[in-house]
Amino acid sequence: MRQGAAIRVIAKPSFQQHWAIVRDFSDRGVGLFLPCRFEPGTRMALLLRAADDGWLSSIIMAEVRHTVPDGDDSWLIGCVFDKLLSDQEFCLLFE
Repeated sequence: MRQGAAIRVIAKPSFQQHWAIVRDFSDRGVGLFLPCRFEPGTRMALLLRAADDGWLSSIIMAEVRHTVPDGDDSWLIGCVFDKLLSDQEFCLLFE
C-alpha cells in the first residue's frame, strides 16, 4: 500500500469501522490520517488487501501511541504493530 492509499481500520472496544489514509509506515508501525481522534492505548485492527488479488489479505493488530490534530477534520494517528510484519504483510502494506 503506497502512501496516500486507504485502508480499513476497526477500533476497539466499539468495533466501529473507519477508512484511514496511510501517511507512512515501517515494519514496526504506521502513521494514519483518520477523520476522528483516538486515545493512546486504543487497539486497532488494520485490514489489508492486495490490490490485484481480492483473496490475499491480512489483519494486523496495532496500538495507538500518539494522536495529533491535522487540520479541521483530520487526525494523524501513530500506531505500533503488535509484532514485526512478515514479508507478506509488509508487501500488502507497501502495494
